[in-house]
Amino acid sequence: MKEFIVNLFKNIKDFWKAYKKKLLIPILELLGLIIVCVVLVRLIGGHETLADYASKHPDIAYSSDTANTSDAK
Repeated sequence: MKEFIVNLFKNIKDFWKAYKKKLLIPILELLGLIIVCVVLVRLIGGHETLADYASKHPDIAYSSDTANTSDAK
């Protein structure tokens, strides 16, 4: 049993060496892209919540006259 576990960890180590660049680099690039997008959204979009918008524009936020596009022909 001990030999099986040792071989298992050796195989995992060999797999990691072979695919480290193929797996790790794209994952890090994706994480970097997500972080950049989050920062850009925060800088460009501001920090207004739906409650803030409703308090600034009550006529639009609480209007009962809505356009229902699913009924349009």
